[in-house]
Amino acid sequence: MEPPYKPTLTPELGEITIDDCIFVTYKWKVPDVRPLILIVHGYRDHHVLYTELAEYLVKTLNVNVFFFYQRGEGTTRLINGRRGIANDNHAYSAIDSMISKSVADPTISEVHLFGHSMGGGLVLNYACGCGGRKNDTYQISNVKSIVACAPLIELHPYTHPGQIIEWVVRFFSVLPFTRTLRVPSPLDVEAITGDPEWQSWMRAAIDPKTLNGAFIETRDFILRGRALLNDNIASSIVRGLPILVCHGDADKINDVKASEEWVRKVNRLDNVDVTLKVYHDGRHSLMVDSPSIRSAFLQDVAVFYGSHIGN
Repeated sequence: MEPPYKPTLTPELGEITIDDCIFVTYKWKVPDVRPLILIVHGYRDHHVLYTELAEYLVKTLNVNVFFFYQRGEGTTRLINGRRGIANDNHAYSAIDSMISKSVADPTISEVHLFGHSMGGGLVLNYACGCGGRKNDTYQISNVKSIVACAPLIELHPYTHPGQIIEWVVRFFSVLPFTRTLRVPSPLDVEAITGDPEWQSWMRAAIDPKTLNGAFIETRDFILRGRALLNDNIASSIVRGLPILVCHGDADKINDVKASEEWVRKVNRLDNVDVTLKVYHDGRHSLMVDSPSIRSAFLQDVAVFYGSHIGN
């Protein structure tokens, strides 16, 4: 089944090998030396979900857009052919490397970040010093602005499995013989988007069996997001870095209230530039949500990046 959005541009498909992992990449390129927007996707997201966003940014802003499947996601694989499992260090290291390679590219003038869901939590954590893990490879000084869409800060009560299950996950994550065991994740298309066409495509194209994740992956993305509400982490945010947080008030996967709390917390600090946009009736994946919400979201994102390109 073809996706609802019919692409008009053809991204360049590539592979980047970093240590023991072969990352599969998609790059929408423009001529001349131009900025690049680096997409950090959500948990088990398909790259097709980002096609309209990428093309809109390319056509509206004349920028390059770069998407890579993270370790353990999509078609990215280990050099031994296995799927791989990610933890916090893997996630931050991959972002470091992708920014570093982009900065070294003579056709790229500057780098901006976009993150959705799990990726939204990652880019916000990246702006806050990677939860204290920053080192000599930390590339935040090369990032000009950030957009976080429906960031995973706290799971919505509808999605959170409950405190007992969370403690079970955290317990099994520390045991060497269970930390890499995989557990299934449900596919709730109604929670992802309000667009019936995208719902139908997801049901047809996404195999729920591919949505399983290791205990350690699940633990890390839950705790990584929640850490953003920690005063020490929040206060580590890079001063003066423009950040836009976009969240639908009907998102039942990640809680918009957590986004609101985080934005309030960091905006109490000096020289912090964070804006929150809440979309009425918006569900989880705003870039494929119902047409009116999707259109407003795409315009807001383009206006935000456009106001910070070249600054």
